[in-house]
Amino acid sequence: MCGVTISLKNMVGILSAKKYAGYWTYKKSEIHRHNTDGCIADIITIIKPDCAVVDATIGMKGHHLSGTPCDPAVNLVYAASDPLEADRFGCELLGRNWENIDYLKYIYADEKAKQNL
Repeated sequence: MCGVTISLKNMVGILSAKKYAGYWTYKKSEIHRHNTDGCIADIITIIKPDCAVVDATIGMKGHHLSGTPCDPAVNLVYAASDPLEADRFGCELLGRNWENIDYLKYIYADEKAKQNL
């Protein structure tokens, strides 16, 4: 849906299940009916995590639930004090250009704009 699921896309988990009900167990799937990339960027604009820890021991290409495991396995767990950098590094591990992932571009642009204030 968004090109990659690393750390920042998982921030949809902070949304209230009562407000964002859907058919998934965690009832957060409603966000996927809208501009998911924009929704993720909006969440990060308001609540940016202080760090990210990413389990990339296997890695999945194609889809976050039913993708193909990376071969060879990535075999890496990494952490970063900047979650945007963690996701950009994760894109590299998956052979993806982070600049082609809309929510990462939106978050990066927002951070650059804040630095110029």
